[in-house]
Amino acid sequence: MVLDERALGADPLADLAARDYAARDFKRFLKSERALGPASVNLALAAVDHLYRQLGLGRANVRRESLPVAAPRAPRATSSACCCARPSAPARVIARSSC
Repeated sequence: MVLDERALGADPLADLAARDYAARDFKRFLKSERALGPASVNLALAAVDHLYRQLGLGRANVRRESLPVAAPRAPRATSSACCCARPSAPARVIARSSC
């Protein structure tokens, strides 16, 4: 990594080069000191991007973490007749009258 002289001592809320260095340092802090996972790091970087966009500086130039591929999920039951479903009003009337 080449040190950019413009970023030294510059305000990260006003200077583009300082913005990028501050965002990279923040990412490094989240990964090493806080031991956050890739999704949490990316979420924090998205919040930083939002802040900088609101300030008119645009997105920080920081590489995002690659996320692990999720395992496929089991398909959900699509049947309307579920054992946990509440019976309809006519079914409750029939059930009461047969007791």
